[in-house]
Amino acid sequence: MALDWAKAQLLNVTVVGVDGSQIVPTEEIHLPVGVVQAGWFLNPHSPDSYDVNYVKDVVLELITPAELQQAEQRLRQPQTYRFQERYIHLRRFQLELKTLQQRMAEVKGSALLLFDGSFVATFAESYAPEWQSEYVNAVCKTLSASKECSIPVVAYIDQSKARDVVTLLAHLQRLEPNPYLSDAQLFNSVLTEWGDRSPLFICDRGGILESYGHWAHGIGFCYLKAHQGYPVRLEFPLWIYDAGLLPSVISWVCGELITGQGYPYALETADQVAVLQGSDRQAFLKQLQVWAEDTGIKLHFNRKWVSKQQRR
Repeated sequence: MALDWAKAQLLNVTVVGVDGSQIVPTEEIHLPVGVVQAGWFLNPHSPDSYDVNYVKDVVLELITPAELQQAEQRLRQPQTYRFQERYIHLRRFQLELKTLQQRMAEVKGSALLLFDGSFVATFAESYAPEWQSEYVNAVCKTLSASKECSIPVVAYIDQSKARDVVTLLAHLQRLEPNPYLSDAQLFNSVLTEWGDRSPLFICDRGGILESYGHWAHGIGFCYLKAHQGYPVRLEFPLWIYDAGLLPSVISWVCGELITGQGYPYALETADQVAVLQGSDRQAFLKQLQVWAEDTGIKLHFNRKWVSKQQRR
């Protein structure tokens, strides 16, 4: 019965999920090179062939030593191993959001795009301003594309540690701040039945949000009881609420949760498509070695790593 309800909610709704993975530059090889990959899953939920005409694909980008050198100059930071790793994570974030934007331009009719992560890049506040602007620009482009295309996009955050409502209540009631209490824990005692959701809130966290331009007060969020654990956090551009689409969007998310048995099916599938396994890493290093030999570049491998490969 639940699956029938989910199918009814999602009928004629195209759902897209995007997730990513990466291979960071490694000390095993003395050549700074990495890979970022975004996997995406598109399911049109058409009535004639339900869950059949789906599309699964990946977008892969190679991060070359030349790009890392340019990034070093643009971001004004010496190219250490930590810098390379952080830059690869940034490029993965950007590729995931760019892939969402590309799918927005392609889908027709009713659609829902899902992003595994947060649109409020508080995690980047400890970074230098040059780094912060990279994250902010990627998010704002995605939110603007969503509004221009009239395609709802939702950031899905399971096990959120956000404290927006907790902080609000502490200010209103003049309470001592509790750094261990999150919004999800707070709402857990209120949202008790599956599908329950909190009211809509406007994120006004300050900090990095102040650099979001007109999106600084344009991101809404709510909490949804999606499974037996703490409620999940949903973030979305406020134009969805203004257009009267929020009830439909919540129903579509719930339909995805039923199909995915507690986690959005489109995001679960995108994760499976995107993930780079240890075997992929080994294959990448081998292909890199072949390429270097063909081009006359001498690669220097970490002797410990070479010894391990010879023993396996």
